Amino acid sequence: MLKQFPAAAAAAVDHVNKDLGGLDGRPFKLVKCDSKADPAATTACANQAVQDKALAKVGLSVLWDNGNKVFAKAGVVSHNAPVTASDAVSPTSFPFGGGAASEWPGEVQYWGTKMGAKHGVTLADDNAQGQVNVDLMQAQAKKIPGFKLDVVRLKIGADPTPSVARVVGLKPDVVFTAAAGSAAVAVYRAFQQQGFPASKIVNTGATVDQETFFSKVDQAAVEGSYYSYEFETYDDTSNADVKEYRDAMKKYSKVDGKSEFYQWGFADVMTIYNIGKKIGGAKLDQKSYLDYFKNIEGENVFMGGALIAI
Repeated sequence: MLKQFPAAAAAAVDHVNKDLGGLDGRPFKLVKCDSKADPAATTACANQAVQDKALAKVGLSVLWDNGNKVFAKAGVVSHNAPVTASDAVSPTSFPFGGGAASEWPGEVQYWGTKMGAKHGVTLADDNAQGQVNVDLMQAQAKKIPGFKLDVVRLKIGADPTPSVARVVGLKPDVVFTAAAGSAAVAVYRAFQQQGFPASKIVNTGATVDQETFFSKVDQAAVEGSYYSYEFETYDDTSNADVKEYRDAMKKYSKVDGKSEFYQWGFADVMTIYNIGKKIGGAKLDQKSYLDYFKNIEGENVFMGGALIAI
């Protein structure tokens, strides 16, 4: 799914250059570098970006800690979609969304305080990232009086039926899962086969993908299910940003862009463009762009909400 970020970012760059005339006449340029989920390759990509005087880093690199170190030293902004610890603390890291680290505890908080749930179960991947999921959710659950959160592990690549059966046997008010793509298809099918209602299942926005999920799962298995999400829904073309996005994706991409990750890749570029317009094309460089983020509170993300300082 990581290919979705650069594909949508490329469409956004074409849109800026061909439809909007660039930034005050200056064209945007997208340079791709494969960090390969490898620390050494990540460092090499970051160093190359600094050498090339890149304005910012966009997209999602799953091991971007080394990149944040390089960028912080050089004073270059990173908009990496937050998946590493340093994305939240690096002085030059400014993600345009909270990512799973905000979605997971946010789901617990909402269902435990707004939806009346007293008992939840998180169906967590049996790996390091799954443990991060568990830690964040349990920490939030402890803050909600009368709310209990149980944990059931799901082995990667395994038949989810036994794990789902354990979840159903606990009789929760709500189930939290982060399964995406083909794994999500199998998980929702297992819940459907055991008669558990989709209306009690909550997932992250990474799963919201027409191509890899919704087009492949039985619609009855997901009817009424919930998803935390970073952006305005891609179907709401009454929203001006969404319409601009869908039109540009149709014009410059081979896909329709019906997923959170496509939206995120496009929003990265367009938010940079909108900020660049405020700075001014003639003044926009690494330093002026970083300086702008010293007072970013309330800045609107394209198709998204307002940024807050943390």
